[in-house]
Amino acid sequence: MQGKFDVFPDNQNEQTTLKPLEKKIIKDFNCSEFIFCSDAGLGSANNRAFNSIGNRAYVITHSIKKMKQEDRDIALNPTQFGKAGSTGFLDIRTLDETDEEVFNSIYYKEVPVFTGDLDETLIVPSYTRTEITDSLHKTFGFRTDYEFIKKSTMRSIIRQIKEINLPLKMTRLFFTKEMLKEVIDQVETDKAILTKPTDGLRPKAPGMKYRHYAPKADFRMYDGEEEKVANEIIKVANEKDSQGYVTGILTSDQNKHFYEGKVNDGVVIVSLGDLDKPETIANHLFKALRDFDKMEAQFIFGETFSRKDVGDAIMNRLTKAAGYNIINL
Repeated sequence: MQGKFDVFPDNQNEQTTLKPLEKKIIKDFNCSEFIFCSDAGLGSANNRAFNSIGNRAYVITHSIKKMKQEDRDIALNPTQFGKAGSTGFLDIRTLDETDEEVFNSIYYKEVPVFTGDLDETLIVPSYTRTEITDSLHKTFGFRTDYEFIKKSTMRSIIRQIKEINLPLKMTRLFFTKEMLKEVIDQVETDKAILTKPTDGLRPKAPGMKYRHYAPKADFRMYDGEEEKVANEIIKVANEKDSQGYVTGILTSDQNKHFYEGKVNDGVVIVSLGDLDKPETIANHLFKALRDFDKMEAQFIFGETFSRKDVGDAIMNRLTKAAGYNIINL
C-alpha cells in the first residue's frame, strides 16, 4: 500500500491543507476515486464539496448539538433504526442487550440532511449501553443514548454521583519517563521542554510553545529547601498584601502548615494536593489557577515540586504558567 503525507507550518489552518494534498494524490497516483474520512476539523463545506465530485465520497463526523433542531430531533429519536444486513425499522428502546446477538449487532439510522448545495446523509450509530450508563438511566431518569441534558443538570448529577454508590470509575492514563525506561533502553527528554524557548531551541509541538495554564496574576515560584522557601514566600506575600494587592500562595498538603497563622488574613492559601500522591496535584492544578483568576489575584507565589514521575509534567505546566519565573534560594 502506498501512502502520502505533507508537512505544513504549525500555524496554518488545517482546513486549507486538505485540497492541495488530495490534488497531489490524484496527480501522483493517478487515482481520483477514494473516500475521504476525517473528524469535523477538516469537514468544511469546501472540503466536502471537493470530495463530492470525481467519483469521490466522504465520511466526516458531525456534532449533533450543532444540527438544526429538526434534524437533531430525528437523529435522537430512538425509533426508525435499522439493523445491518436486514430490512425494516425498530425502536432501540425495545432491544434486549443481554441477548448476545443483539449485543454484537450494529444498529443505525440514516437521516437526509440538506446543507447549502450539498445533499448529505447523516448516519447515526446506535449507542452501546454499559453497566455505567444503565445506572445513570435508572438513577437520574434520563437516557444517555438519545437525550440531551443541560450543563447545570450534568453538574448536579456529578455532585450526586459522589454521594451515592454508583459503579462509576474514571481512569486517567499517563506514561512517565520512568515507565518508559522499563521497556525502552534509551529515553531522552527534549531540551525545549525543560528550558525557556530561544532562537536556537524551539519546541517541536505547537502546544509546547505557550504559557499553559498561565494565570492573569504575576506568578512566581521558589525552589530550594522547604522551610527556607516557605519563609521567603511568607515575606513577599505579606508585603504584597500590605500594599493592597490580591495575593495567593500555592503549596501542598504537607507544607500548608508553614503558612497558617504566619501570613496576613487577606492572603489566600491553596494546597494543590498530597506530595506522596502527585496525581492529586496534577488533577487540581488547572482549577487552582483558574480560581485565582476568578478572585482576580494580582500576585501568586508558589513552591516547586519534585520532577520524579508525573512531577515532570506538573513542573512543565507550572514553569510555563509562571513564564519561567523560578527563583532559586
